[in-house]
Amino acid sequence: MFFWVCIIYFSRLDRGPYGVFTTFM
Repeated sequence: MFFWVCIIYFSRLDRGPYGVFTTFM
């Protein structure tokens, strides 16, 4: 689970901080 979150986090981080925020919404 944590590993999956890390992948999504870095994936969204590459697009921008706003993408990271929307991922957890």
